[in-house]
Amino acid sequence: MDELRLPKHKEKIGYRSNSYSVETEYDALLNRVSVRLFKNRRLVSSRSIRIKDHQPDKPADREKIERIKEKIAYFHREEYALLISLFELSQKLKLNGDGSAHHSLGLVFLGRELLEEAKEEFLLALVKTPNYSPVYNHLGIVYLKLGMIEESIKNIQTAVKISPDFADYHHNLGTAFLEKKSYLEAEKEFQEALKLNPRYQEVYLNLGFSCLERGSIQGDISNETILKEALDNFKKAYQFGFIKDLRMEELLQKAFTWEDLSRLYMFLKNLLTEGSSLEIKSLCEYFRLRFKYDPKVVEKKEVEDYLLQLSQEIVEGKNYPDLRHSLALAYIFYSRYILKLAEKQFQNFIQKSREKKSGEANLETTRELEKKIELYLEESHQEV
Repeated sequence: MDELRLPKHKEKIGYRSNSYSVETEYDALLNRVSVRLFKNRRLVSSRSIRIKDHQPDKPADREKIERIKEKIAYFHREEYALLISLFELSQKLKLNGDGSAHHSLGLVFLGRELLEEAKEEFLLALVKTPNYSPVYNHLGIVYLKLGMIEESIKNIQTAVKISPDFADYHHNLGTAFLEKKSYLEAEKEFQEALKLNPRYQEVYLNLGFSCLERGSIQGDISNETILKEALDNFKKAYQFGFIKDLRMEELLQKAFTWEDLSRLYMFLKNLLTEGSSLEIKSLCEYFRLRFKYDPKVVEKKEVEDYLLQLSQEIVEGKNYPDLRHSLALAYIFYSRYILKLAEKQFQNFIQKSREKKSGEANLETTRELEKKIELYLEESHQEV
């Protein structure tokens, strides 16, 4: 594919005292577009987007090559525009954003692994909504990623105290304890999470890992009871979410030693990371902010692409209630464009028809619907 000379895109953004850059290129080996985000020349996040068209077999297959070039350029523009928009939204929210909006923006930054930016938004959210448990939870995740384990535990414990019935909070608290190597405390939180959500596959995966680590620390890595407990949890993690795979099922059947189970854990962990919903959830928060604070400049094509991506993610397995809510909100926003088209056609009808009465009545109804949608969108940033 080198002879095809597919372009590599790179653009820089300066914001405050930091330098950001987006780099996008085609990975011929994997037939994917790779989008990387750098901050002060350090890679902070990357995503790999599969190209659905077949890889060109010959250099002469110019049509497919041009489509790939278009996709490289499209994904680059999308990431670059999103980054600029985030910084613009950050400035707007400082003037008139509420706690919920700062929390949403923090989630988008977190989805792009811009941890300091996410932390700043979450702290602003706490100033405006001091008892809002999701902020403490996500701030705890940021601190954990920054290596500040005690701060992470403290914040997630606050989230649990405010809202004890959220499985995610208990799981995240268990993960923080796991990072601290407090295995019994971690496993206690994982069990609490499973009481609230018995099909929480990542909890089972981390429970199995905690068992392996605990056995290793105790110097008894051959203990059959501990290994069986770990394997049972890995089997449940596989059962409750992964696409069925014969190779994985064979590993689950044959795993016996501590080394077998450690290798099995890494396979499952990689599969879980590939299926993570954080990126699409952060994108949902981004559009919710745009619908609220930039409604006049959100382009129709942007919303169409977002609707396609979100509906596809739901079909492919990320069928979470909050994603369904985001999809419904996007459909309502998109209806603004449809109603504008209806308004234009009724106006044409009135100009060209002798029977103007029905057209005028329908035009008025259309305008009333538009007003209702605008009012709804004004209030749609409130958390549900």
